[in-house]
Formats: sequence, C-alpha cells, structure tokens
Amino acid sequence: MTATALNELGVREIWAKAGSRQHVEALTRLGVGRIIQPEHEAGLAMAGEILRR
Repeated sequence: MTATALNELGVREIWAKAGSRQHVEALTRLGVGRIIQPEHEAGLAMAGEILRR
C-alpha cells in the first residue's frame, strides 16, 4: 500500500523490501524500482562462499 501511495504522490524512485517471490511480483507490478530481499541475497552470498571452498 505504501508503494501505491508513493507512486500516486509522484515519487520517482521507490525501494522496498520483499519477503517472498509473490511480494517481489506485486512490487514489480506497482513500479517499485529497487526490491531488496536480504534473506535471499544472504543465501546467494553464502552459497557462493561455500562453492568457492
């Protein structure tokens, strides 16, 4: 709802945190420019670290 309100106010750059793939899809449809997924990004970083060992 916040992303929708910010869009209506004319905010040009919106960042938001998503907790699931469905949340990412909804935020994308609302025009959010940067979607942050800390848990997903940390998981990818850890997997990359494990694979480099």
